[in-house]
Amino acid sequence: MSANREIEYPLVNLFKTLWKRKWWAVAAFIVVLAVGIIISFIKTPIYNAEATIRVTNNYVYYNDIIYKYFPEEARDFWIFPTGQDEILEKKALYRVQDTIESGKFLGEVSDRMGSTISKDGLVEIISFRINESERYLKIYVTYDDPGAVVGVIDTIFGLIIENREVELDVLRLELIDKIEVRAGEIKAGIEEMGGPDPEASDTLTRLETDALFEDYYDLNQIRDSLAQNKELFTNRLEIIGQPDMDDVEKVTSLKRDLVISVFAALLIGIIVAFIVNFFISMKKEN
Repeated sequence: MSANREIEYPLVNLFKTLWKRKWWAVAAFIVVLAVGIIISFIKTPIYNAEATIRVTNNYVYYNDIIYKYFPEEARDFWIFPTGQDEILEKKALYRVQDTIESGKFLGEVSDRMGSTISKDGLVEIISFRINESERYLKIYVTYDDPGAVVGVIDTIFGLIIENREVELDVLRLELIDKIEVRAGEIKAGIEEMGGPDPEASDTLTRLETDALFEDYYDLNQIRDSLAQNKELFTNRLEIIGQPDMDDVEKVTSLKRDLVISVFAALLIGIIVAFIVNFFISMKKEN
């Protein structure tokens, strides 16, 4: 019973204090609520949209044979050897994120959008998340203009894909030239050996010639693939769910802001009542 009274009395005293200073609490409540309502109505609404980018799986048709002869170029093409594709794909996505976050790239995005949003402004409104298990990069844009939200995402994706395709096409043409040089050297070596001779007694020479023919065949296959399938080698990024205006979500909510304003006003009203009571009590004691 005594324990209940110990709990009761402080609560009774708290309510008595609040009632005693109720007009301070009411005044603070009205002021804070009015400010909250005004801010809620004049605050600029914020909008958000997202889209996903991932590395295409075009490389699966040519990965091991290209990696065998040109491992450095294969890495530049994001062509991954069997068994290492998951790790290297994730690394490629982080490279894409680093590229988009770079000042140079964001400057190009700003220029393409007519400088409606500055480079530094883009830094503030763009965020990223890489899902390593599913191997994709999600890009979020949050801004006060829904049209600009869509425009930023479209410009980012358009520019990153365009730049990557140009870069990969240059690599593709350079690799074709490199293959033709190496294939020519191998062909000359075969001709010096007199071609494959099943009757040759020199087993080592026959094995060397067969190996050269295998290399020559593989190189020609790679060259033909590069020459005839440009898109498979240059189109290495895929956009999923590129948003339009219907996909833009309004982040801010007037109803939610008003509810928050009411709770904030109640809390601040109570705090003001106890603060006023404290100072008045201190003054009376002095």
